[in-house]
Amino acid sequence: MNKETKEQIVSHISSKLKQATFAVLTGYRGLTVEQITRLRNELRGVSSDYQVVKNTLFKIASKGTEFETPHQTFAGPTAILLISDEHFS
Repeated sequence: MNKETKEQIVSHISSKLKQATFAVLTGYRGLTVEQITRLRNELRGVSSDYQVVKNTLFKIASKGTEFETPHQTFAGPTAILLISDEHFS
């Protein structure tokens, strides 16, 4: 992945974090691509987004947001669930 692509991803995630009212870091080991796709589709219906994210890029994107996370939190494959719904605020 080149630097420009990484910067775009960081910008996208940072923007999503600033709009989110709730965020959950999850592991996704053991889930198939089909299961993750089905989960994403179901979550979109409740004003949320679930995406796999590189740990390093999430750390950079979360800096300065209320979801900034200590580096010790990350181990292994990570995905983030972001909810942007008023009933969670």
